[in-house]
Amino acid sequence: MTKSTPGGERIQKVLSAAGVASRRQVETWLAQGRLSVNGDPATAGHRIGPKDVVALDGRRLRLAAGAGPQPTRVIAYHRAPGEPARAADAPAGTTPAEERLPKVHGARWLPLGAMAPSDGGLELFTTDGNLRAAVSKQASAHDSQFAVRVRRAPTEQERLQIIATAAAAEVPFEVGECVIEAGEGSNAWLHLMTRGARARDVRAVLAALGHDVGRLLRTRFLGYAMPRLLARGRSAELDAEALIALCAQVDYRPVEGEIARAVASPRNVRGMLPSRGGRPGNKASAKPAGATGSKAAAKPRKGSKEAAAAPRAAKAGAAAAPAKRVLLPSERPLKRFTGSRKSRR
Repeated sequence: MTKSTPGGERIQKVLSAAGVASRRQVETWLAQGRLSVNGDPATAGHRIGPKDVVALDGRRLRLAAGAGPQPTRVIAYHRAPGEPARAADAPAGTTPAEERLPKVHGARWLPLGAMAPSDGGLELFTTDGNLRAAVSKQASAHDSQFAVRVRRAPTEQERLQIIATAAAAEVPFEVGECVIEAGEGSNAWLHLMTRGARARDVRAVLAALGHDVGRLLRTRFLGYAMPRLLARGRSAELDAEALIALCAQVDYRPVEGEIARAVASPRNVRGMLPSRGGRPGNKASAKPAGATGSKAAAKPRKGSKEAAAAPRAAKAGAAAAPAKRVLLPSERPLKRFTGSRKSRR
């Protein structure tokens, strides 16, 4: 058996920080004998250093030895109800959401506050195991917004009962805002701004008051609002500003690296499309210079001076025009909560 490296970190902590798996998953691999260090089986609490070779099922794990921890990355995914977020919750023949995300070299996507497969909406994934641990430790302080479809519109008295029942529930949480919006037929939508609430807690409170929940979607989590242009089954990586704001919600400092790359790059954003009139070169939005009303100015005659100068003017205009990028929709500011934070028991 290989001895632990003096001054090294525990293998569970290293693999979790590298985004390979959660600490619990690493402990399961260790118990099954699937992990090895320098060719010998590893045990729980085994300490490794930058020069140690770690393998899973005989395949070496690239941990970027000597390069420091990988930069923190967070990606948003619009999950449809019924689609499992994790492979552990996926029935046979079903593809989980984490397998639909872009591949990351030397790491894997870990869910942050994953909901039950029956619910949908915003799901966040990260490659930073320490960020995931920080989110789990402060579960009772997270701000979340849910859109819930019920069979009938609650009355004003019932709306106030929802707020009071949430505070007195078995797992109490705060409801800072409850807005009722009319839906199709007899259905109605409830928009709940909560703190310390999970999707199943919201369902339990509404069921206790006799409201039949038809659909529950999470639209905001950890201060991040799901973009309106993010279609179901699509993902969009958070830019540096959004990532820092999200980590501040749990008092965590992200690992610096390539987090400042443009989120609007077509390579990094999936499903984020601009409006029809905002894409550069869109025929529907482009108008010829000098057009009046619905008719454009006459084209210059072939062989004239105007026709010879037109290509040079077009190139100069293209060089001077600022580059456009896809912008995320502005986020509505969160409602401030007052009072002390309640710890979940």
